[in-house]
Amino acid sequence: MLDHSQNPLYQVVRHIRSNYKERLSIPDIASQFGFSQRQLERHFADTFRISPSQYLVRLRVLIASDRLKYSREPIAEIAIDCGFYDHSNFNRHFKRTLGINPLAYRKKHSVNL
Repeated sequence: MLDHSQNPLYQVVRHIRSNYKERLSIPDIASQFGFSQRQLERHFADTFRISPSQYLVRLRVLIASDRLKYSREPIAEIAIDCGFYDHSNFNRHFKRTLGINPLAYRKKHSVNL
């Protein structure tokens, strides 16, 4: 089995996954893990076929979609808690990522609680 724990790119992914709720800066993350921003973006795209920023947004949207499905929390609260800076920003990214707005997603996929 491969051990990726020492690979700086996987350390970046682990950092993003652990801190997705925070206001993250790709240039700051790159610097923290010994990359230039361009190097990080290139390595990320070569490995995952998306940019670090796109990865962060998708991660946030997928976590938010689970919360929409399995909770009755207000959508605005989920948006802020998942790292989006406001409700409209969340709506825009959610729809761009999943093709449906958060309210419609909740109505369609919500598990009866």
